[in-house]
Amino acid sequence: SQPQADFPPLDAPIADLDFVPGSRYFVVIADDNALRLWDKDIERQIDRFQIDATLNAVAASPDGSRVLSGAQNSTLRLWDITGSAQLVSFGNQRQINDLDMNPVAIA
Repeated sequence: SQPQADFPPLDAPIADLDFVPGSRYFVVIADDNALRLWDKDIERQIDRFQIDATLNAVAASPDGSRVLSGAQNSTLRLWDITGSAQLVSFGNQRQINDLDMNPVAIA
C-alpha cells in the first residue's frame, strides 16, 4: 500500500505524537527537545517550540486548543497552539512518560 502523505524527515527520532481533535494538525515531540505542530494537509511543520529538557510525552486537548508536554526532568508544560505560546509550566515529582487529556476534567 502507498503512504497517505510524505512528510520531510526530522533530524531526531520521534518520541511521541498526538493528533489534534477536530483539526488537520498533529503534534510531534522528538529527541532534540522540540515540540512541533504539523499540518497534515500541506505536509509541513507550521510551528516549533524548543524545550530545555528531553520530552517524553505529548497530548492534545479534546477541543484542539491546547497541548500538554511532559519531560524527563519532571516538568509539565501547557501550550496554546492557537496562539503559539506556553501558558504554564510546573514541576512534578517523577519523570513523565505518558500523558492524556481527559475531556471531563477540562470542561
